[in-house]
Amino acid sequence: SLSLTDSTLSHGIALFGAGMFVEGSLAASGDAVVDNVAAGTGAAGGGVLVVGHVDSAHARTFEVRRSTIAGNMAPAGAGIAEQPGIGSAVAATISRSVISANDLPSGAEQDCAAIGPEAVLFLVSGGGNSVGDKSCDLTLPTDREGPAAQGYWLAAPDGVVRACASAPY
Repeated sequence: SLSLTDSTLSHGIALFGAGMFVEGSLAASGDAVVDNVAAGTGAAGGGVLVVGHVDSAHARTFEVRRSTIAGNMAPAGAGIAEQPGIGSAVAATISRSVISANDLPSGAEQDCAAIGPEAVLFLVSGGGNSVGDKSCDLTLPTDREGPAAQGYWLAAPDGVVRACASAPY
């Protein structure tokens, strides 16, 4: 198990999980997983690869809050790749985070992907997420998925920056 707070994981290169390979439990808060590359035959998880556990006796969790997963690259799951294990899936929750600008080698954005046989995306939203495309399937009313839902930032004279709803400018 790992607890990660206010850390930056960047410029990693690996076959799987170039930024982070998670096979146990993870509690992450305020982190940046940026500019990592998963490369090679069958590579996945440019930013993060989450692997399901192999037995139901040891429950594992993946909890990410207030973090950024961006600018990563991989042939599958450029931002977050989830691979189910034998037995039950990882309980994976993400909240108040940004997952964006994670690209396949073709240049197409793919922020999340389930990989492997019979793979099903098991990320659950805790709300308040901003995702560049619709691949993460985070559908709470406070989540913004896809280019049309990104909105804009408003900076006040006192230095406070607020995220505002979608607008044409």
